[in-house]
Amino acid sequence: MGIHDRDYARPERTRFAGIGRASGWSITTWIIVLCAAVFVVDGFLPPQSEIVRTELAPGVDRSEIARVRRDDFTFAKPTAIGYGLAEGGVFLGGRLVAQAEYRLERPIARVGYFSTSKAITANDPVLGWGGLEVWRFITFQFLHANLNHLLFNMLTLFFFGGWVEQYLGRKRFLAFYLLCGTAGAAMYLLLNGLGI
Repeated sequence: MGIHDRDYARPERTRFAGIGRASGWSITTWIIVLCAAVFVVDGFLPPQSEIVRTELAPGVDRSEIARVRRDDFTFAKPTAIGYGLAEGGVFLGGRLVAQAEYRLERPIARVGYFSTSKAITANDPVLGWGGLEVWRFITFQFLHANLNHLLFNMLTLFFFGGWVEQYLGRKRFLAFYLLCGTAGAAMYLLLNGLGI
């Protein structure tokens, strides 16, 4: 067999060298690029505060709060919110009715992170019923807390993802990746429900 009979020695059949290469990327490469892009874009967006949960003040009845519309509450955000939790007050007609815990989040992470109360259901005294945000079972798989988290996850995916993708094929690898992430979220819910 001559050198010109081998696949790797044949000229490429694309019209231009740069066109068509991105579509030829492996799923592993797409996932790495997507995770890195989400991390970088989210890092440039200004953080926003959100209420994590509320706790009624002493002497306040839950049934009294349930009859009030959310628009009637006044939320006093803490003056300085870091990336941990901070407390603020919830007022109704100038009276403190609850304490609220706030957290500062990046906008994309705020919409996509995974928590039991966001993904399934929560009954907060002031915020009411919430949850059933099922997209979080998928979106959290592309979010990372910091640069180390991103770096180590993507290095692991880079070294081992290609082998698994080669074995399973592109479509089955993508399904496997998303299914494993969803199963991890389901296990988190189970362990959280058991109190572990």
